[in-house]
Amino acid sequence: MLDMKKWPSYLPMNHRLYRVEYALLALGFLGLLYWRSLNGGLDVWLTLLLVVLPDAPFLAILPAMKNGRWPSWGSMAYNFTHSYATWLVAAAILWYVPTGFSWWPLLGWAFHISVDRAIGFMLRKPA
Repeated sequence: MLDMKKWPSYLPMNHRLYRVEYALLALGFLGLLYWRSLNGGLDVWLTLLLVVLPDAPFLAILPAMKNGRWPSWGSMAYNFTHSYATWLVAAAILWYVPTGFSWWPLLGWAFHISVDRAIGFMLRKPA
């Protein structure tokens, strides 16, 4: 039987090492977007829209706030749009379903998530 008390504890998610990793990931996504824009095939306006889109839940959260507190569903909406799992499912669907949509602009969404986490905005606890 393993004695878990002898194992070192994990770093908190907002530790600077995690934030540096997310910053490097954001730079990687930005580099891929820049490279793709130089080689054509990148819809810049759609990419910019997808950079901003993860914050769309705030359009519903802010008006629903009472006494400065998020509504009970606010964290779920924020976490849904700021999750790499959601992004990966959307990318996989657009990759495999023949829609004619280029998946390159979706890197803007991943870039947004990486930047948020690099500056310290992690997933939210339920309100």
